[in-house]
Amino acid sequence: SKEDRDTNVRRIGFVAGEITKNRGVAICAPIAPYAATRREIRSMIEGYGGFVEVHVATPIAECEKRDRKGMYAKARAGLLKNFTGIDDPYEVPERAEIEIDAGVEPPDAAAQRIVLKLEGLEGVGEQAGVGHAQPGQPVDPPASEPAPAPLVRLGVARDQAFCFLYPENLR
Repeated sequence: SKEDRDTNVRRIGFVAGEITKNRGVAICAPIAPYAATRREIRSMIEGYGGFVEVHVATPIAECEKRDRKGMYAKARAGLLKNFTGIDDPYEVPERAEIEIDAGVEPPDAAAQRIVLKLEGLEGVGEQAGVGHAQPGQPVDPPASEPAPAPLVRLGVARDQAFCFLYPENLR
């Protein structure tokens, strides 16, 4: 239901806010289909630091093609109710800092654009270790430097708005 989705996004936003408030960097990828809830979370997070919203737009046909669990077919058959994009709305973000057309842009190119955006934010790239570690390998700063802030990734889904949050003093 709308209420359940809003509650979930608010919980994720609260945790991300706590991480951001304590100088951490949070990366969140919830299914956040409602503009009002996204605005609410943005407003809350911007009280602690920065907020970069990334809208990954994926055509329904592409989602259905990639759907390994058959969730879209079940939703179209009426077996799943309130399924985003089928019988429940998805409100496109009004001011996402990055727009990705997942039907056209390869995932690696999209990820590179996100990394470049993060590296361009003062202090964030260095703080988060963005672009400085190979996948699966930790970022090991010199002993004289503080350890990088933890990264948090929550969920992954289609046609979503997700955000990168960082502390106020890193703007």
